[in-house]
Amino acid sequence: MNHLVFEKKYLDSFHEIEKYYELSIRGFSALVKLCRLDEKTKDTGQLCGEILQIFTQELEFENTSIMLRDENNCLTLAAGKGKGDKYFALEKNDSKRKIRIGEGVAGKVAKTGEYIYIPDAAKDKRFKTIGDMKVKVASLLTVPLKSDNKVIGVINFSHPLPHAYNENTINMLSIMGNFVGQIITMTELYNKTTGLNKALERKVQETTIELEKRNKKLQKSAITDPLTGLYNRRFFFKRLEEEFARAKRYKEHFSLLLFDIDNLKPVNDTYGHAAGDKVIKATAKLLKETGRESDIAGRLGGDEFGYIMLVACVEDAFVLASRIQKKFSEEPFDNMDIKPTLSVGIASTTLGLNNFKNYHQFFESTDGTLYDAKKEKDSICLY
Repeated sequence: MNHLVFEKKYLDSFHEIEKYYELSIRGFSALVKLCRLDEKTKDTGQLCGEILQIFTQELEFENTSIMLRDENNCLTLAAGKGKGDKYFALEKNDSKRKIRIGEGVAGKVAKTGEYIYIPDAAKDKRFKTIGDMKVKVASLLTVPLKSDNKVIGVINFSHPLPHAYNENTINMLSIMGNFVGQIITMTELYNKTTGLNKALERKVQETTIELEKRNKKLQKSAITDPLTGLYNRRFFFKRLEEEFARAKRYKEHFSLLLFDIDNLKPVNDTYGHAAGDKVIKATAKLLKETGRESDIAGRLGGDEFGYIMLVACVEDAFVLASRIQKKFSEEPFDNMDIKPTLSVGIASTTLGLNNFKNYHQFFESTDGTLYDAKKEKDSICLY
């Protein structure tokens, strides 16, 4: 008889050891899978759901849920998982998802940082359900989720039968609770850092785009005459130097046209500088609209304009100058008895580059023809 009792106790102990090792293996498998979770998961709720999926699959728990501490010092249901997915999908803003710290089993665990095991929920007043979870609970184990000794939430394990968890299970889940807490904290930190980095990247991008726009405006203003929108004197002479060097090297000839507004001073003296500016703008507009897009037009002074006509002989330049001069004469310039006109001086590299030492001399020669044209006014003179 004693022999049979001993054998029964031996077999019971063996089965307990066997269950312990099986639980350890399952626990180790769960830890491995938890380590493999993608820390780049954007949503904390999604991460918690994946954690619970591992617990239900590897450790075969009936129902599990994770509640996280929020900014209002409450525990909020982040995810729930059970056999048959019995957890009711509550809206995120539903107050039924929340339990205050210190309230109920989960609230007390969050407050103390110590696990609570209720072997029979029907006999324990501390047990409190949240919302319509439709989960039958007889045994309840609530373990704190810790990160750096700070409780960030709790994980609940429940079973429809009483006395479902033994000491080994409770100890293992307590250890895993700390590990899960670290995973959630690291993921939230990663997501927060990623969010900050993305916000910083967007800000840098926006600032860069704004700086590029401003830089373009500055570059444009550095080479543009503010009144007319044409190139200014400095940039015009830079382009004249480049085109003169190209003509000498590659024989790509061009013509230079210099325009001067006749009677601009009397217009300013009689009608004011606003009227004079109107005449200047009209001249610039004609140069842009009548000339070719590839050519270079600039304002060289108060009433003087330059025009580089690319790949053009003196005859081509004369035709363009005549067209601009005619259109200018048709401008209404309302309420002006003094009519402004255009005088034009033209020179071309096709006449012989050896006649000009450099682009300065080329310009001065063209300016000389403009001087001759201004003597007669409303005329065109060729070099």
